[in-house]
Amino acid sequence: CTLRVDEKLGLTLSQGGVVQAVEPGGQGDAWGILPGSKIVTVGLEDVQGLMKRMYEATGEKVTPLNVIRMEWRRKGEELKKCLDEGRDASDVEFCPISYIKPMFKVKHDQKRIAHYRTKGGVPPAPIQEPGDTQP
Repeated sequence: CTLRVDEKLGLTLSQGGVVQAVEPGGQGDAWGILPGSKIVTVGLEDVQGLMKRMYEATGEKVTPLNVIRMEWRRKGEELKKCLDEGRDASDVEFCPISYIKPMFKVKHDQKRIAHYRTKGGVPPAPIQEPGDTQP
């Protein structure tokens, strides 16, 4: 999903980058991100790859949460700089993130499809919700 960097994510994350809570009415809620989802990329950058590069550059270990916060802050500063200089900011005002749905949601979809198969019907297509990264 693609989120605005000038607005709060509306997510409470654990140190491991797992969504603990979703703020009602926030960006995460609007995209259908569920508690238990794991953030895997921020701004097209793999969280694990960012962690590795930061460790190599500084020698200090960082958590996925710290990497996500730093990348989000960097994107916000980039947007502010564009706006302050009067440049077009349309290419920096949004930041894509991807996440893995919590396993209970995936299992629920699998059970729903299996139920239709046992009844002899054609299973419905999985429901696509805003923010879904898997079919």
